Amino acid sequence: MDKIDLIIVGGTGYVGRNVINQVLSKFSSQYNIRALVRRPNVFKSADITELQGELPDNIPEGLFTSSPNILIHLGTKNIDNDNSGFFDVNVRGTINLMDALPPSTLGVIYSSSFSVYGQESLHMVRETAPLNPQTPLALSRSQAEEAILNSARKMLRFVLRPRFIIGKDDTATLPRQIKMYQKGISIGSGNQEATYIDVVDYADIILELASYISKHPDEKKAKALNVGYDNPLSLRQLHQVFSEVLGHKRQIYIPISEKLVNVVKKLKFGPVFNLVTMLELGALSHCADTTEVKKYVNAEVIEKNPYEVIKNILKCGQ
Repeated sequence: MDKIDLIIVGGTGYVGRNVINQVLSKFSSQYNIRALVRRPNVFKSADITELQGELPDNIPEGLFTSSPNILIHLGTKNIDNDNSGFFDVNVRGTINLMDALPPSTLGVIYSSSFSVYGQESLHMVRETAPLNPQTPLALSRSQAEEAILNSARKMLRFVLRPRFIIGKDDTATLPRQIKMYQKGISIGSGNQEATYIDVVDYADIILELASYISKHPDEKKAKALNVGYDNPLSLRQLHQVFSEVLGHKRQIYIPISEKLVNVVKKLKFGPVFNLVTMLELGALSHCADTTEVKKYVNAEVIEKNPYEVIKNILKCGQ
């Protein structure tokens, strides 16, 4: 069987690096890698074909091939350091990618976020829940999803909605949670639950979806999929993991009123609004029903115990 070309946009990011590593270590006999990069010789690997370009407008003509290919779109802007907003890269860039797809493209996989459902307390949310993006970043993600799911190009299209992506090289989620644990003061009751996925497992899920696309070239549907382990983890359970591996630290939990949060957010005062939205991420439940994704990937990955996964990540970091 001939190899399929994986067109990877965003390959130098946190998720993208792990996707490429998993292809090279486990799936090199199935896929060729073609990566969109801003500058040459980023990967320094003969097994990766680099094409220089950048979203939203600089998409090189040679990025896609006439051979069967699958677009893995991980190229999102997550931090607005230049104050230019998220629309150009996340929305217009996605539209431009979809417009550039040749007939040889079998399908698209886009890494979105659970944030498209909203910021309020969300428990075991299913993909059929209404979208309620409440931040500029979440809004751009939902608009990018729409561009893919409603595309006139009829092929398999998956948009993925993880909540917290963690891993041994995680520089954001776990380090921030560990810092709060070590301070001994946590916002929220401690019973709030969240859905987690290790970045390597997430990469494997993305590649299993690519495999599904390659085996079902005649399917034309578009699907949103929550991605994470079946069982969410409460903050108290997370702190128990920290206690086992990092040592016990007594915690004070400070519940917040969701009604008060909603009142404050209506004031639309920038700095306060940003602070409150950050608090919501940690103080309220944000967990997903992940039943649907198991129709397309190895259920054993989704059924892993997040407690043990996080414990292993922490032990590897010591």
